[in-house]
Amino acid sequence: MNCYMRILEEQAEPVKDSINQDRNRVFEVLNTKSYKDAKFNRYLELFKEIMDGAEHCNNVSTLRSYADKAEALKAAPAQRDERRGHSPCEGGSGKGRGRA
Repeated sequence: MNCYMRILEEQAEPVKDSINQDRNRVFEVLNTKSYKDAKFNRYLELFKEIMDGAEHCNNVSTLRSYADKAEALKAAPAQRDERRGHSPCEGGSGKGRGRA
């Protein structure tokens, strides 16, 4: 195994851990939402695509972008609620920070 591949493997572990943590958090939040059944399979598919990309990546810069993709996907359920007028910080009451 050459030096670059060794570095790539070392860099891949924290990226894969981050993807798994983000996936777990999304499903933890999604399980509390009314739209869980409609979105569950799509999120599962998207996280699988991200993990597959990270596992088969052969470029360190590209590898790091997969963690960013998972992080962005993690924010999606909260952004969906905010667009609908529900604040995750307020227990979904519709009264977000700064609103009167």
